[in-house]
Amino acid sequence: MDDLKTVPSIHRIPGEVFACLVDNEFRIVLTPGNAKAFHNVPADMVPFGSRLPNSPLWITWEQGGRGILSIEPRRPDDQTLSALIE
Repeated sequence: MDDLKTVPSIHRIPGEVFACLVDNEFRIVLTPGNAKAFHNVPADMVPFGSRLPNSPLWITWEQGGRGILSIEPRRPDDQTLSALIE
């Protein structure tokens, strides 16, 4: 039963590219427009077509583990942040 407490949970959260402040590293905003959190990621994790500021992203996040697992572009027909909160 104690093993269940150590299992990390994986979440898909919205994000946006904020800027490229350091060579080969992007700063992204997690949950933009809400409780903002910034996170620096290596440039090779961000899809090439999504490297401009304000590009919408889906971030796969492992809570209590490795942090960001993957980053994908967020399409206009995907759920918006307000739909996820409600």
